[in-house]
Amino acid sequence: MFNLHQLWLFKKVVEFGGFSAAAEKLHIAQPSISIQVRRLEKELNIDLFDRIGRRLHLTQAGEELYYYACRILNLAEEAEQNIRSLQDLKGAKIRIGASTTPGMYIIPVIAADFRRQYPDIEIELKVANTRSIEEKLLANSIDLAVLGEEIDYDNNIKIEPLLEDNLVVVCGKEYEIAGEKKISIKKLTEQKFVLREKGSSTRDMVDKLLDEKGLIIKDIWELPSTESIKQVVIANWGLSILSYFSVRSEVSAGCMEIVNFEEDFSLSRNINLAFHRFKKFSPAVQIFYHFLKNSIDTFTLLNRE
Repeated sequence: MFNLHQLWLFKKVVEFGGFSAAAEKLHIAQPSISIQVRRLEKELNIDLFDRIGRRLHLTQAGEELYYYACRILNLAEEAEQNIRSLQDLKGAKIRIGASTTPGMYIIPVIAADFRRQYPDIEIELKVANTRSIEEKLLANSIDLAVLGEEIDYDNNIKIEPLLEDNLVVVCGKEYEIAGEKKISIKKLTEQKFVLREKGSSTRDMVDKLLDEKGLIIKDIWELPSTESIKQVVIANWGLSILSYFSVRSEVSAGCMEIVNFEEDFSLSRNINLAFHRFKKFSPAVQIFYHFLKNSIDTFTLLNRE
């Protein structure tokens, strides 16, 4: 198979009008150029030049190859420039996957800080359920993932704990128990709850906690998104149990309250960083990986109650 160097020499011979002129302009011995072009002709099993007297004329095959040589060499130059720009971080892209809580309330904040420091690096964020993100990691369609669910991951996925996520009971500012200093957890059985649908990781954790405490909630409204649940809570319809990260702004603004209890009613989980254990990080991904891990303490401090 011919190589790019042979194509380049062939192109220069055509453009400079002959082997001698090409050798002089390129500061390469003429026999070296002639040998490479002959090898190219031998590889293709066709003459590229008609050698009439002292002048060279392209054959039909030569004209066809010259057309493709220009295209191939231009593409090769473009590819080299783009690859080098990735090393320089210009035009680099990081593909991040995340489950709902980190994807909506954690990664966007950290990614915004990252892009302020590295404006030439693009970040593509995909938010989906954990199993879907896991599949994307295994298919190499994302570089890193940040997940809030505690599941059994594929053995090819490496997990690193990133930060702790506390789930809290919240109500609207005018809900019937709003303003109470502490209540008994038994009182929860009398309340209406709006929760994620069964099968979601947050709902699974909530159900597990309620079972452990022996609590049976009779009036539950199921909704498919955290944002819709928050609007129902703000409208004072009932209580919910959500990640503190997802309600911090509403609590700070005074349109939601965190319900405190006389007994222990705490629930937490790890937010995990995940990636394929055989994935080789690009320079941009390496930078984001370390930036993310170094930013977590600051993020947690700023988002603490």
